Amino acid sequence: MRDRSSGEGRPRGVEVLIDLGGVRAELLDDVEFLERAAQELCRFVRARVLELSSFRHEPPGYTVHAVLPQGHMTLHAQSDTGAAFINIFVRGIRLDDEGLVDLVETTFEPECTGWYSVPR
Repeated sequence: MRDRSSGEGRPRGVEVLIDLGGVRAELLDDVEFLERAAQELCRFVRARVLELSSFRHEPPGYTVHAVLPQGHMTLHAQSDTGAAFINIFVRGIRLDDEGLVDLVETTFEPECTGWYSVPR
C-alpha cells in the first residue's frame, strides 16, 4: 500500500457493491434479462462495454461479467435463494452511486437492498 500523504496512491476510481435479497426467481434465472440489466447499469455509469459474458452455474443461477475500458461490472444471480450481488468498479468517472442503487432497485424489485461504495 502506498503512502497517501504524498498524493501518490490517491483513489482514482470507485467501487460500488450492491447486495439484493428477495428478488423473484424468474428474473434471476433469465439470462437475457440479466444481460440487459448489466448493459443498462453500465450505460448509467457512462461506461462502454468492451465484452459481456455470462455463465450458468449450480446451484441455479448466473454470473454476468462486463469488461469496461476503465473497470468491470459483475452480477451474480442466485435464483434458488432470491439473492443477487452486483459489483461495479470504474476509474476516472464521477459516479452517482445513489442513483445507481435506485436503478438497481427499480430493475430487480428486491425485498431488501444493502450497498456501499469504496474509493479505489
